[in-house]
Amino acid sequence: MNKVIYCSFCHNIIDSNDFQLIRKPKFSVENTSYLCQDCLLNAAIYVEDFMKKEISPNITNQKKLISCISSFSNSKRKDEIERIFTTNAIVVEGDVTKPKILLNHSKKEVFEQVTKKVRYQDKAIKQVIRTIYSNLCIEDSTFKDNILLIGDTGVGKTFSVTNILEYWGIPYAIVDCNEYSETGYVGKDVVDAVKKLYNSCGKNSELASRGVIIFDEFDKIRAGEISSRDVSGESVQEEMLALLTGKKVEVTPTTYVDTSFITFILLGAFDSTVKSGKLSEIRKKRIETANGTRSLGFNTTSEGNLKHVISSYTAEDLNSYGIISQLTGRTTVIIEYNKFNAQMCYDILFNSKSSKLIHIYQKFNMLGVNLLIDSLAKEEICNYITQIGTGARGISSFLNEIFSPALEKIEDDLDFENIKYESCIISKETIIDHSHFTLVQKNVNYATANA
Repeated sequence: MNKVIYCSFCHNIIDSNDFQLIRKPKFSVENTSYLCQDCLLNAAIYVEDFMKKEISPNITNQKKLISCISSFSNSKRKDEIERIFTTNAIVVEGDVTKPKILLNHSKKEVFEQVTKKVRYQDKAIKQVIRTIYSNLCIEDSTFKDNILLIGDTGVGKTFSVTNILEYWGIPYAIVDCNEYSETGYVGKDVVDAVKKLYNSCGKNSELASRGVIIFDEFDKIRAGEISSRDVSGESVQEEMLALLTGKKVEVTPTTYVDTSFITFILLGAFDSTVKSGKLSEIRKKRIETANGTRSLGFNTTSEGNLKHVISSYTAEDLNSYGIISQLTGRTTVIIEYNKFNAQMCYDILFNSKSSKLIHIYQKFNMLGVNLLIDSLAKEEICNYITQIGTGARGISSFLNEIFSPALEKIEDDLDFENIKYESCIISKETIIDHSHFTLVQKNVNYATANA
């Protein structure tokens, strides 16, 4: 039989739901006393004043919480106490008595961590962080913002969002819209996303109701698109709309999850060619039309009557692409990621601490060989990766194609011929013909090898 645990201050029973909601099973003082969720969060309110010696001695509840803090303050540093009680608590702006969920880091800390891994997307990442934080603070679900992320394949949309949530310790579920179908058809239903979030929260419905659901490849369910199962993308969007609007989803026969406060993040490249064109083309036509710069005939130019035009994507653009107007009305924050270009690729490969090239250099170093890549080869690598259109996702596979022949040659010569090399030189020709590279032998002035 499980031992019943009581809060040492309010004397209420501490149950498993409290544990999971604050994401800390229990807080023990010298293994004899425990704080429930409410007392722990109240301690977060008072601890800063306690550290400044500004607590009024006449308030009974504060005195009891201070006695708890005092009991372990001698064994823990001040910064540890502050981290446990205050930095992890997210509170409603202007009302510190209503904390919502415990976070592991501040907004600034999360931003600094994520931007180390995802480059050239600072503005977009900052917007995502602020929107998620704001949604955790709200008391009224009508003020909740759902997010639509637009960007080419491989620019870091999914990677940045999942890293933000993981650093913060916010429960989330990520699902692929390509798997969804209308209710009653073969395939997954959109409510499965809520069940997936519920399971990721340890089957805690209250925690799930403050989580995040990511719909990846959202642009693939545009209206007018018919999948191989003959299922309308518009119908799937309508079912998704019910979740974004706020719906109680049955996750077990006796348990429901309210989606009113769940943050929904929709991701897509929107690069498919529809009747109206790609989304970027739709926006371009709208801006040109509004500015009056479009004209007919050969060699015609027109300054037009320039007007103030929204240059970012609008609901009108999304509607033309095939997203129903009701759904665009529920995605109030539209964030565009920068396009992947050669300069971005160069910085990711040659200036980033998380570069995929680091692993390649390590492979050569393990064989005692110094890898040298000339400047023209670096430019050619970046140009090629940019042209293939897979963004950062295509970097690893392409690097393996380039360097595998050289690595195999070095290993074969070392294992079977006992030939040792000092360095491997990669030139522009190597990028075109991967078997063309230069090896410099040890104890030999110069040796060339074309595998």
